[in-house]
Amino acid sequence: MTTTTSPTNDPKQCPALRNLQFSPIKEGEEQYIVLWDPTGLSKEKLVLPLNYFFIIQHFDGEHSLAEIGALYLKRFGEFLVPSKMDQLVSDLNEKLFLEGQRAEEARRLARETYRQSPLRRAAFAGRGYEADGVKLKKQIDGFFTSQEGPDFKPSEHAGKKIKGLVAPTYDLKQAGPIYAWAYKELQDSEQPDLFVIIGTASAGLDYVFAATDKDFETPFGVVSADQPILSQFKAKLPAFFEDDLCHQAEQAIEFQLPFLQDIVGRKKPFTIVPILSAFSAASLGDPTVRQSVDQFLTGLREVLTQSGRAYCVIAAGELAHLGMRY
Repeated sequence: MTTTTSPTNDPKQCPALRNLQFSPIKEGEEQYIVLWDPTGLSKEKLVLPLNYFFIIQHFDGEHSLAEIGALYLKRFGEFLVPSKMDQLVSDLNEKLFLEGQRAEEARRLARETYRQSPLRRAAFAGRGYEADGVKLKKQIDGFFTSQEGPDFKPSEHAGKKIKGLVAPTYDLKQAGPIYAWAYKELQDSEQPDLFVIIGTASAGLDYVFAATDKDFETPFGVVSADQPILSQFKAKLPAFFEDDLCHQAEQAIEFQLPFLQDIVGRKKPFTIVPILSAFSAASLGDPTVRQSVDQFLTGLREVLTQSGRAYCVIAAGELAHLGMRY
């Protein structure tokens, strides 16, 4: 859910919902909507009946509470008591679900904490995959040997240089065998020691790309970010590091790392260039978006070429979503 706040409107009278995610749930015969913050700024969830979901869909920074009340009356044929609307706004603001001073301050503190941290902590270990290193190794091997996996038979491309691969970003517990098919090609290839990982930022970004120079933690240990390349890139295009906080709660890059550590890291050291992206193919028709994308890719290509190193690009993308939520 994306909204835009107009600076001329009073946020108390024209509240603006932050970019939240939502999903329908059922309890008996009743249907509800659960809201949460994909950026991780808020750890809260909020379950709303459908009539309240109708209300917050108009929290766009443009509609006043009075206007929303009128729309509610027209839609449901009943008057919405102002105190209920005020309580809803208060609850959303308390949970950091609304744009405004409270959310901005929380975002500032979170960014400072992230930038002061020596590394990006494992956010999904124990949820999306095993948190124990020994169990994680067995889990990864199981992805290869499962009925849906590729097994450990040599690839037809064995021994060849690998320039890139495409992998999903879904939880390893569900999509592990699909990851295995992608990383089988890396396992059998002539492996570089530098991996440029471009993942999907599901929560969205202020810029089209967001790089970070943080090392990444997993149950297998720490994966080093390539500081020489990232420092050169940051000096060339610093704006694309402004959204670095988004890496803290996104899963796309983290889910690739156990495979890299297991397949490459057990043989030799390697480094990564971690990048998140958030733009659609359709948006490339916008000249501003196109220019920004071209600027980023040109700058990255120049830095990588100047390094003289072989590298592999991993596209960690949202391949498909099915079900009511999507």
